[in-house]
Amino acid sequence: MSRARDISNGKFANGIEAADGDITVASGHGLSFAATADTSVSGSSTSNELLDDYEEGTWTPTLTNGYAYDGLQAHYTKTGNAVYIYAILYRNGFSTNSNTYQISGLPFTPETSTRVASNGLGHWSCYNGSTDRRHGMINSSNDGNVYLLQDGTKVHATYDGVCGSDNYGLVVKWFYYTS
Repeated sequence: MSRARDISNGKFANGIEAADGDITVASGHGLSFAATADTSVSGSSTSNELLDDYEEGTWTPTLTNGYAYDGLQAHYTKTGNAVYIYAILYRNGFSTNSNTYQISGLPFTPETSTRVASNGLGHWSCYNGSTDRRHGMINSSNDGNVYLLQDGTKVHATYDGVCGSDNYGLVVKWFYYTS
């Protein structure tokens, strides 16, 4: 790491540069963007300008009252308090299941202090053959679970209504807030 030689007013004159390696910030601290407070938007206010968390990883979804799956891929990216999840779940075995498709075990607990805090924005899709493609929006509730909505409705989709056959894959992409 190299530093500018002139440290006046407690600041590096030309910033900090890491020629090789990482810059580590102590726990409880982060990158402050306070110098660029946006007050130009009428009626807006800024409550935080500190980026203090970023990570990427994998997670293991749990299907409540559902079928077994295999070929699982589940990843997440967390930036501040926003979490983006991506998962592919392949249905393993086929027996009818009319239970609501419910996913739990999220990598971070959704913010549930208000009625809509954890709803986020998301989409699901399942390819059930060349003439049967199913998709819909994602809903969540303040219980921290994810529910799939049948396309064009307010109705929670069932396991059979999402992926109707063995070995078809469900793709879930959802972004939500955590506390």
